[in-house]
Formats: sequence, structure tokens, C-alpha cells
Amino acid sequence: MTEFLANFMAVVFACLCTFLPLWCANRYGVIRYFSPLHICGGLAFLGITLKVITYQLYPDIAFYLRYTTDTFALFWGTFYVTLFIVSLCFGYLLLCTKRRFVPVLFKPGHMPALRYRKLLMPTAIATTLLVTHMLFSQRGLSVFDPQSFLIVNTVKQYGLNANSVGSTGALVKVFYTIPRTLFVLCVLWAMSTGRRDAIFAAAVTFVALIFAALASGDRFDLARLLLFTGISLSCAGWVFKFRSLITSIILVFTIIAAVGLMSSLRKANQQDTVDLSVASSIANVVEQVTGSTYFMDVNVSAILVETMDPRYTLYGETYTWWTFGWIPRVFWPDKPSTDAGTYLKRDVLGHGSTSVGAINVTGPGEAFINFRWAGVAFGFLLGVMFRSIELLLLFHRHSTRHTFIYYPVVAVPLIVACLQSSFSAALVSAALAAVLCGGTKAIFLSDGRRLRLRQRPPSHSMVNLES
Repeated sequence: MTEFLANFMAVVFACLCTFLPLWCANRYGVIRYFSPLHICGGLAFLGITLKVITYQLYPDIAFYLRYTTDTFALFWGTFYVTLFIVSLCFGYLLLCTKRRFVPVLFKPGHMPALRYRKLLMPTAIATTLLVTHMLFSQRGLSVFDPQSFLIVNTVKQYGLNANSVGSTGALVKVFYTIPRTLFVLCVLWAMSTGRRDAIFAAAVTFVALIFAALASGDRFDLARLLLFTGISLSCAGWVFKFRSLITSIILVFTIIAAVGLMSSLRKANQQDTVDLSVASSIANVVEQVTGSTYFMDVNVSAILVETMDPRYTLYGETYTWWTFGWIPRVFWPDKPSTDAGTYLKRDVLGHGSTSVGAINVTGPGEAFINFRWAGVAFGFLLGVMFRSIELLLLFHRHSTRHTFIYYPVVAVPLIVACLQSSFSAALVSAALAAVLCGGTKAIFLSDGRRLRLRQRPPSHSMVNLES
């Protein structure tokens, strides 16, 4: 096979990675625009299709070239991740006997279930500031010092143990689930009533979550914020129309500006000054999308397929690391990392046991580390899991319980992390987030079944007897 043919087939496979999930999602997804396979298709476009096409034009920026110069590495990496996505789609379709589309999950008639509406925005702001204070206090920083935001965006781990594994404040960051849940409720309130105070509450809470992303130092929190917004709108029956294009563009560019700012802050320790110009922000975003291992990345698969030594195969070990991931590092200072990206960086890629941080391992990459080419079968299991979660939380039989609230706040971050990051770390975070989301939901959103019982006329049964 010639190099030209390999590159051509890599582009074909890369396009299939985006097309197949989106086709399945449009045909069988429960929720409009944001079913699990919609998300998979989006991550595949940014992490596979866009990168493979870009590398045909600008091959020198490819991340995988840092570890291998094999001209066929991109082809084999794309081929492997394509098989993984095809397997994932088969697993998803296994539970798709028929289309179960639910257009509206929260209607204006459900508004009586939403309680304490005036407290949604203040509670979201208060909890955001409180969690940020806790996060900064752990590192000896102050919320009121601008230098603190520079530190949290450049130094990801602190308090390193003997194994050069430190804390990232992940346990504290999970408490941002509370304002995220409140934001979803604010959007539902605004969409269902159209009231100005509801729209204002949603907008202010949106800004508070951008602040939370800056404070946590995680740029992907901003992408999740867009998903929270879109899913909340879809649950309330929103359909994309041309007149909503301007609002959508404003939201996207706000997120891009915030991502550019965080990227500039991360480079601050490499430069004398921080460039916060629009051009620099856009350039940083483009660089992060094409030259990194973010999203459902093809670079990691290309590196592993070409360079991984069989003796580093773990045979499913990383999928059991969640068993000790629940223990806070404060009680177990020498706790190993639950992120398979640490193993990828230190052992597989040979950075050494003293290197700090991790490389984004991705779902297909973690499967290859555990089972090599047989790892494509794990994609099938993920597909079954994604469809099961979707039906459990969004199917209309559960609509009166408002279980759809868990979908944007808990399920979507889990789905994204399983495809982009490490399974065990994602599972631990999702379980803790589910508890916090459930507690917030119990306070601010009544069970629809109980609400109907309370609204039933007390003489209903007597009327039936008399008739």
C-alpha cells in the first residue's frame, strides 16, 4: 500500500467515524441533537475527522509524530478507532428495536413542580463561590487574588507524593455539580415561562459556571457548559431555527474566548507576558483542537498501534481502578492515580515514574492498552451502556420523575469522559455527581406523580361512589 493510498483511506475512515454515529443518533436517538451518539459523533469530528484532514495539509503539527515517524501510523490509528466506533454503534443499536424519540421532557404544565425559583440563581452563585474558595484554600490560594487563577491554570497537581502523583482537587470540583444542576433548572424555567427574571437567572448562572471553569483550570468544562445549555433547551422542546443562530453564535464565541483565555494563562509560565488578544485566543483554541489529544483523539491510537510494547498490556486492569478511586487522597496520600493517562505517559511512552501529569488516553486508547486490537469489543459494551443510560433517564415512562435532569449533569460528562479520558476516573466522578444532583433535584424539583396526587380534588373518590 502506497503512502498516498494510506492517507486517502485514513481520511475516508475518519469521515466514517463522524458520519456513522450521527446517522444512528438521528435515526434512533431519544433526545434531539444530544443523544450519546450525537456526542460521540461530535467528539469524533473534532478528535479524528478534523485532525486527520488537517494533518494531510499540515503534517508537522501532528501530535503522534513526537513518538513515531512511521508514515502509516495515522492510517492504522484511524483504522483502529474506526473499528472501535463501529463496535460502539452496534452495541447502541442492539437496544434499538424502534425509535423512542421524546420531543419535550419539561412542559409549561410541569412548572408547579419547580420550587423556590427565586433562590435558584443566588444558590448557584453562593455554591460556586464556596466551592471555589474550598478549591483554592487547599492550595493556599485566595479567590480575591488574580494570580491564583494563573496558578490553577498552569500547575495542575499539587502535594505530590513519593510516586510523583498529586492531588487535582477532583473531589472538591465534583461539588460544582450543584450550580450546574441549578443552571439546568434555570434554563427550563426560562424556556417554559419566557419571563425576564428567569432568563436573567439563567444568564447569570451561565457566567458563574464560566467562572467555575476558570477556577478549576479545566478548559473542557466550558465545552460541557455548552452541552448543558443545549440539552436543557432540548428537554424544554427547543428546535434550532435560523432566528436562534445569532444567540447560538454569541454563546459559542463566549466559550471560545474563555477557552482562549485559559490557554493563554497556561502558557504564562513559558512566556514573559500573557497575550489576551482576540487573535491570540483564537490561535490558542485552534492549536489545542488540532495539536493535542483532546476529544476522541486519533493521535493516541496511532501511537499505541505503532509503538506499544506487548509487555505493557494490562488485560482489563484499568477498568477496576474505580474500586479505590473513592478514597480521598487526604486519607491515602500514596493512592495511585485512577487515570490511565498517567500509565500511558509514564510507562507506555517512557516518560519515567517521576514525570508529573498525564496524557489524555481516550476510550479507544485505554481499550488498546488493556486488550490491544481486541479492545474494539469494549466499544460494543460502551454502546450498550450509553443506550441503557439514555433510555433510563429520558424515556417518557420516567418523565414524571424528572430523571432527565441527571442526563446533562451526570450522564453526559460520564459519556464524554469514557470516550475522551479514563473509564475508572469517569465512573467515580459520575457516581458522586449523581448523589449531589439528586439532592439538589429533591430540594428544587418535586416528583411529578406526587404533585398530581396533591392536586387531585379530595372529593374525587366520593363522587365515584355516589355515581
